[in-house]
Amino acid sequence: MSRSSGGGLKYISPDGWSPRLIRRSYCALTLSAITVAICIVQSLIGWKSVLNAIGFVPSAAWSPSTWFSILPGQSIPVVLTWLAYVFPHMGWWHMAGNTAMLLMVGGKLEHRIGTRNFAVVALLSIVSGVFALSIIHPLGSFPIGGGSLLLCNIFGVRLAMYYQTGWQRHPRATIALELAAIVLVVLWLLCRTTPLAPSAFLALMWHVIPLMIGWVGYRVVHAVQARKGNAE
Repeated sequence: MSRSSGGGLKYISPDGWSPRLIRRSYCALTLSAITVAICIVQSLIGWKSVLNAIGFVPSAAWSPSTWFSILPGQSIPVVLTWLAYVFPHMGWWHMAGNTAMLLMVGGKLEHRIGTRNFAVVALLSIVSGVFALSIIHPLGSFPIGGGSLLLCNIFGVRLAMYYQTGWQRHPRATIALELAAIVLVVLWLLCRTTPLAPSAFLALMWHVIPLMIGWVGYRVVHAVQARKGNAE
């Protein structure tokens, strides 16, 4: 069902997207604006130099003694890099792709759950992305940056929302598939040889885990809210 105004279609379906949603995506717009501003600075003083200054170092995540220290070559303490890393990128195309997806997918999610809830999801996604990547690449000693870990987590939440009818109809099968996926990832982590350098497969896996976190996170929150609703 749609309605028109001024001769044009104005209806936005519950699962659709429209550029007009961007105007109400305050958190997604803010994150995108900061990303663009940082990338302008990068283009002026060097893409890699800014990334090295505020990107996060995977191995530092497992060294609590360094969390409040500034690593050589960096400009801010380790704990602040867990937030700042999401803004610097390695080129305009890298930044443009991530920003466009943040506005489209993140903007839609913000429209669905509200700006305050989306801000919480974004914050948890950014920080959990650090530890997800650090689990995959624990010996990484070079700074990492970009918004893809945030995006993967948001994608996971959106997928869980999109397929909600399916997993509500088949709860046991869904839990079985989720447990199988988690067990496979854990077995791979336990059986592999810890890599010294990143690879294409490693990059794939450190994007898969944030997606899984987003999916499971939404499912857990939904289950808690359902129980509260039943109790009331």
